[in-house]
Amino acid sequence: MTRNEEPMPQLARLEEYLRQDPGNDGLQAEVFDAALAGGKRELARRLADEALARVPAHPGWRHRCALLMLAEKDYAEAERELERLVSEAPEVAVVRHNLAYALFAQRKYEASSLTVRPLLDSPGPDGATAWALWLRSQHRLYRLKEALEAFRSVLARIAISPEVLGVASLIAAEAGSLAEARAWSERALSGRPDQMEALAARGTVALAAEDAPKALAFFSRALRVNQHDGRIWSGVGLAHMLQMDLTGADQAFAQAVETMPDHVGTWLAWGFCRLVSNHPQEAREAFEKALELDRNFADSHGALACALIRLGEADRGRDEMELALRLNRGSVSARLAQTLLSGEVADPAAMLRLGRRVLEQQRALLSPR
Repeated sequence: MTRNEEPMPQLARLEEYLRQDPGNDGLQAEVFDAALAGGKRELARRLADEALARVPAHPGWRHRCALLMLAEKDYAEAERELERLVSEAPEVAVVRHNLAYALFAQRKYEASSLTVRPLLDSPGPDGATAWALWLRSQHRLYRLKEALEAFRSVLARIAISPEVLGVASLIAAEAGSLAEARAWSERALSGRPDQMEALAARGTVALAAEDAPKALAFFSRALRVNQHDGRIWSGVGLAHMLQMDLTGADQAFAQAVETMPDHVGTWLAWGFCRLVSNHPQEAREAFEKALELDRNFADSHGALACALIRLGEADRGRDEMELALRLNRGSVSARLAQTLLSGEVADPAAMLRLGRRVLEQQRALLSPR
């Protein structure tokens, strides 16, 4: 039985009760909730319109309309209605949380973080859902250290859901706190085996141990939960690179940039994969895309230098290499470009290791745009 089918027997009964008692506002609200849960949005819309025609300013029905907008992915309109509701009743936790979610869905991560933060001290489920959303916002803002410090400070004194543990474990994994990532992800998965971030964290921990088969197993489970998550596809690409499976890595990185086009590290790792596959022009295009996103990252200039040298444009390659070294004397991609300029044969495995290293350093650097 599918998710959408489950509420329908209850919905049918509630609709029959409502036909017998059409003026019952509470019953109408129950029918709306069951219809929305069952994906019957036209019915939900009709019920909301009827209720608001009777009482236009009813906060409960206005909130239900906002929930319908969220379900329809009309996040901007939901944000406007939820902002009005929060201004009228700022103490209502569920409304504030839904506003924060609408902001998050529009990639307004700073605003989402500030909106949901007052709920972090709420007891029970309200606090747990608030922590999950706040941590996700911090993750997107690349505030890994701050998020971990805040989470550690409350870990022993609040009820933590598997979802919160899963999000925290992924942040820990990307921050290099692998022991915490492993422990928290194991706790999350013991309570919820399909928690996506916990699965991604376990895959990241396996990558750090250079255990590609285990990493792929965890990332594959995560993709069954959400096949549109660019971070997970990047992890799949890294695992294939670790196995020197360039075709598999290329396909995974293509998926990653489709769903996460503003991520510098993924473009760089994909470029090195293409460079080792003897496709220097495609590598150049990937490196240039990385530079469009951040012109001050030294390894992007060094990577482009490598592609230009392989394409026979040694002078331009030297210019990019020198720029990379001015930005960062320790740029590993610039050092690789020096090796290519000297005429030495580049080690394909070394190039792939470099690509993995760059992506591991940059994976969470999502553009705020």
